[in-house]
Amino acid sequence: MSAVDIEQFRIKQEPFYRAVGNEIALYEAAYNARMPMMLKGPTGCGKSRFVEYMAWKLERPLITVACNEDMTASDLVGRFLLDKDGTKWQDGPLTTAARLGAICYLDEVVEARQDTTVVIHPLTDHRRTLPLDKKGELIQAHADFQLVISYNPGYQSLMKDLKQSTKQRFGGLDFDYPEEALETEIVVLESGVDKATAHKLVQIAHRARNLKGHGLDEGISTRLLVYSGQLIHKGVEPVAACSMTMVTPLTDDPDMRDTLNAAVQTFFFFYSARSRAVIPHIWGGCGAVELNDGDQTRRLRILSGRYRTRDSRRAGRHLLGSGARDVAGWTAELPGGGERTFQSATRQRPGHLLSSGHAAGDQRVR
Repeated sequence: MSAVDIEQFRIKQEPFYRAVGNEIALYEAAYNARMPMMLKGPTGCGKSRFVEYMAWKLERPLITVACNEDMTASDLVGRFLLDKDGTKWQDGPLTTAARLGAICYLDEVVEARQDTTVVIHPLTDHRRTLPLDKKGELIQAHADFQLVISYNPGYQSLMKDLKQSTKQRFGGLDFDYPEEALETEIVVLESGVDKATAHKLVQIAHRARNLKGHGLDEGISTRLLVYSGQLIHKGVEPVAACSMTMVTPLTDDPDMRDTLNAAVQTFFFFYSARSRAVIPHIWGGCGAVELNDGDQTRRLRILSGRYRTRDSRRAGRHLLGSGARDVAGWTAELPGGGERTFQSATRQRPGHLLSSGHAAGDQRVR
């Protein structure tokens, strides 16, 4: 028997998880049959959270391994170690799970070398055994043991993929980002922001996901939306929070960052202290912002092209309209929903709204 304390691997509190289909019932049936399971889906869509939730629901300990290209078979099954008394055998996480009857979760298994992943084969067929060649021991897996693997199909290549001899030992569940209403609910509950803000974050993510394969390897994940919501809930300005969590981690390409920042700024209208400009930083061609002055409706029409945040002088070619000089007190009805009010701003030349007073941090669009 292993001397490892099984209690350290138990999930003590219920993890937050919202089902998007019948994946919970399907997984329960697979576990009852002790079927090895494969979870496939984009990064940050809830695969790991789902495994944690199911381990809690089934009251089974969970041992997670983050796979990497340097991981060897010994890292999984165990090795001999030196101590003051000589050598001793140390079980690896896979061996520990097989002995204790835990769920062993190999996260991003395609990152591991193929000569490493073959060690799981005897555990994933009718034998349910794990040979420890270095120790000369054959372990019969505990009756409650189950093996679960996950990976992102978008990262597959000829060099990084599972062998068919490995794939065909598993049942499979496909995961994807939740539909809009459910993802909004998840962001609200996980981050603490209000529903309107969460909905804006989700809409930004949907636009970014359309760029997958067109400059982005992967879209904005639900995980990143939660990160952004957490920062906003802590008082961080929304555009800064989104840039930090939803743009910078995703790409280093300047043009793609401009595109993502423009999507963010479509929904979060803000005051630019650098240029003293009260400007909607909006991707060209997406529509117009309405400014309501009493019973009159003014429109700032969005032309083709895009506004570059690091060069505010180019804003003039993107915004036209209003025809009035002073827009203080006007309300901007934003394309992303909600309203913002100008404190003090004057239209100095066609398409450019400049602050009529001194620029200050508290003189921004509210």
